[in-house]
Amino acid sequence: MRRPARSGASRGWCAGLIVLLLALTTARPAAAACGLAGVSVSGSAEEVAEACDVLAEVTGYFRALGFSLEPEVTVVFADRIEIELPAEPSGTEPSAAVRAQISGCYDFRQDRVCVVSGHRDLPHDRQPWGLDWSPPVARSILTHELVHAAVSDILGPQTPDLGMVWHEFIAYAVQFHLMPPALRAEVLARHPEATAFAAPERVNPMSYALDPDAFAVAAFLFAEEQGGGAFIRQLLTGSAPFSTDEFQLLWTE
Repeated sequence: MRRPARSGASRGWCAGLIVLLLALTTARPAAAACGLAGVSVSGSAEEVAEACDVLAEVTGYFRALGFSLEPEVTVVFADRIEIELPAEPSGTEPSAAVRAQISGCYDFRQDRVCVVSGHRDLPHDRQPWGLDWSPPVARSILTHELVHAAVSDILGPQTPDLGMVWHEFIAYAVQFHLMPPALRAEVLARHPEATAFAAPERVNPMSYALDPDAFAVAAFLFAEEQGGGAFIRQLLTGSAPFSTDEFQLLWTE
């Protein structure tokens, strides 16, 4: 199904400011992967099987919350993923656009998830939570991006007011919930100072932009405090007792 247009840009969600997504891969897409007509996967045989496994985990999570899902998504395991952002104006001289390498991305306009293969290299400063890039970490990032795809499927054209930062909140909370316990424990051990958000208002573009890794941990801890899956369902049905609208802090335009 076609998704409603949304704006915003993040490490994991391609939209808004991102004007180019370059995913380089030598694998050919597999038609009707996972036994689903709306799903295709580009990667090795091992990666195709893993994508189907992760997709089953993600859809199973949301179906257990009472949501009906019919996945329509293309998954690409890439050698490298780059995004291109418009340059900031500098005086009267035009500036060149900036490219950055990322670990994964969901493009809602094309129902496409891209993730760097766990068998490829990723610059240290792009490795989530400082973890060495590996197939288990790549799988977790794939989970995050497929949660974005599932949320877009659930919301459809009739959406509650759910801002971009709350999309990220849900993707991180579910990613951590589905993360293997040993990997989750390792991530949490790297953030011993992390605590749950003190209030829903702390879930905002500023807290996300300052430190996405810390935001992810705080999102998981806050979601668990608020009831886990039941809280995620509240966010998706617009029944949370607070606003999840998008808003900006320190807007300087």
